[in-house]
Amino acid sequence: MIRTMKGALAASAAFYAAHGAALAKPAVDLSSSEQAAMQACSSGKPFVVVDSFKITKTIYGDQGTPDSASMDFNGDLHVQGREFIGLDGTHGDLVAGITGANGRHVIPFQTVDIMPDDLAHAFTSLADALESGEIEKPGAVIASLVLPTAVEHMASLMPYKGPGQEVTLDTLAQRKDKIIRFLFKKAEDRNDPYRAYYQAYIRIYEAFKRIDALGIPVFLAAGNEGPAPLFNMMVVFPGAHAVGALDRAGRKTAYTNDSSLVQLWRKGSFTLRQVEGGIDLNGDDRPEFTDDQLSKGPAVAERYNGKPVSEAAGPVPTMVKRMAPMMRTRGVAAFKNVLPEGVYPTDDLMDLYGLGGTGSADFMKELGPWMHHPSLLVFKETPEGFLAFDPEGNGDPAQRISWDATSYAAPNICGD
Repeated sequence: MIRTMKGALAASAAFYAAHGAALAKPAVDLSSSEQAAMQACSSGKPFVVVDSFKITKTIYGDQGTPDSASMDFNGDLHVQGREFIGLDGTHGDLVAGITGANGRHVIPFQTVDIMPDDLAHAFTSLADALESGEIEKPGAVIASLVLPTAVEHMASLMPYKGPGQEVTLDTLAQRKDKIIRFLFKKAEDRNDPYRAYYQAYIRIYEAFKRIDALGIPVFLAAGNEGPAPLFNMMVVFPGAHAVGALDRAGRKTAYTNDSSLVQLWRKGSFTLRQVEGGIDLNGDDRPEFTDDQLSKGPAVAERYNGKPVSEAAGPVPTMVKRMAPMMRTRGVAAFKNVLPEGVYPTDDLMDLYGLGGTGSADFMKELGPWMHHPSLLVFKETPEGFLAFDPEGNGDPAQRISWDATSYAAPNICGD
């Protein structure tokens, strides 16, 4: 998909430029989210990206020490001593990079963390800056941030008033007002142990209401916990639109937190490629991240591509498997100094990281049967028994790492 994305993005941009006004009142029955995306993409205005950044420079939001690197952009992550080596940037850097690769001018807005109180502060500050004119009215706000909420838990707390009033994945869109009223009630309950969280939710709601009053849509990641019955609480707020992730074949991903709130779907899969001068996101052979911004280690793909599976891959040691249930935390970092770097069965690593049986695990297994720890590169096995890192299926040797999530679908609203 990345190799052909250049043409798709160019066609998309040209289409919106030529037909944007007409699309504001579509002849077909498009969802309000699709209409909002079309209008934003045809506006020609910058997009504000709310997130945490390291590489991306920002003068808005929380101005402190740049966020520490947490993501690998050129596929060279490894462990040295007790530390990860090869981390380049942050989640926000990649989100901003995708937004920019789609032809949008990006206004980064920094948030220090993603807890409810932090997000309440960030969105309130953003609303202040937009209302005052400190930030010129953008075409959209992109926030690939999620406050995951269990539908069953929410339903259990809200009073049941008979058939047709249930809160389920299918009725969330129709129950937005009911959920918001519930949040206000809980925020006022002095006896509720989680009152501070509900108060933060209300502050986010109020900020979204102010941004919506300015005619600015907010596009949010739907979340990646599917098929678990969860939703992003911020999507019920005014002017918010959830974006679900499509895979490389254009299919809805099982890991998306799907519900009646999700009416907008975009590709959430990006393979980062090494080109002259840095790393390319959209297949135009021009770097979004330059070499001087990135680590300099040997690429995992180059180290393992073409190696015989029988020699380069193997099972997760039994002792490590036995340790996993006893570990207080899971994920890649938890096994940084426990599991030796290497290529293991994708299924076993996803189980080890605490993701067994999830939509994310199914998605990764579809990419290939072998996964590198700790970089998360997934390798196919050729008919001849060799490892091949080829998420795009085109044999491109420039492929370095692949990132897939609803986080990357949200900034791709003007893409495919």
